[in-house]
Amino acid sequence: MPESYSRLRLVQPVEQPVAESKKFPFASYKEEDIIPEHLYNYISVRKLQNQTELLLRPLSFRDAAIIQSVYECRAITSQQLQKLYFTTSSTENNARLCRSVLLRLSKTEYLERFDRSIGGFRAGSGSFIYTLGPASKYLFGSDNSHKQPPFNFRSGHHLLNHTLTIAEVYVNLHEWSRQGSFNIAELETEPKCWRVFGNMYVTETLKPDMYIVISAPHKHDYHIFLEIDRATHYAKALEQKAELYYYYSQYGDESDEKGCHPITVWTSPSDKRAEFISSAIKPISKRLPQLFESIAIDQLHNFLKSRLAPLERKKNK
Repeated sequence: MPESYSRLRLVQPVEQPVAESKKFPFASYKEEDIIPEHLYNYISVRKLQNQTELLLRPLSFRDAAIIQSVYECRAITSQQLQKLYFTTSSTENNARLCRSVLLRLSKTEYLERFDRSIGGFRAGSGSFIYTLGPASKYLFGSDNSHKQPPFNFRSGHHLLNHTLTIAEVYVNLHEWSRQGSFNIAELETEPKCWRVFGNMYVTETLKPDMYIVISAPHKHDYHIFLEIDRATHYAKALEQKAELYYYYSQYGDESDEKGCHPITVWTSPSDKRAEFISSAIKPISKRLPQLFESIAIDQLHNFLKSRLAPLERKKNK
């Protein structure tokens, strides 16, 4: 068991705002690119044999980006992290470097790793699941409004499999963006993507799995609530969820804040399941047909590319 930390604070100059320092960029960084000491010196204080020991743990830009991705996904596999941050060499070298970096982050308690067999998967190379370690859980500022709760493996295999499927979509979106299919203007995972709406008497919480805004040059932005289905919900539960999305489109403040209302896209394991979801939510989708889409998850890439409509250019008189 990792030793508990009594305090972990971020040392930074007065002129450096906390809101800017806690956002880590998503890109491929070299291991030797160390974050400047005055920006990212994470100093932890722990009690060891009745003594207080200061531990200085510098992070590279890639380290910080990895921790940010683990924070956003809650649980993610080593193979998924390899797709994100270790792509510049051969597959074997990328895998070796990925294992080395993740092992170091685990030993320094920025990450915690678990055997993938916990989730009912086959063991083997890269069969580890990573969550935030005790040294990372205090690095994301003092604002608790969207603080990511720690992942609980005791919640069962269904939740873990669902979380890893969300992580796979998260990885795919960044891969497609890197390939130039579109740009990711915004990406929010749970619980930040949740929306609370209602009045002083009744409030409801809409809980999509992900909120994304994609864009491309000379094209309109496209706002999406993603529901990542794993064929575990009955028709009645799907209809109730769709009804909540409909009420949010009518009484929520998304249009006022963003300028448009997101479409809700259900992704499912197969075409047959996608048709089942379409049938289940049909009583709600009749009210506002353009609000819902149901597709197989392997069609998501083509679906997103097709939805980026070109901007209308004014003709010169």
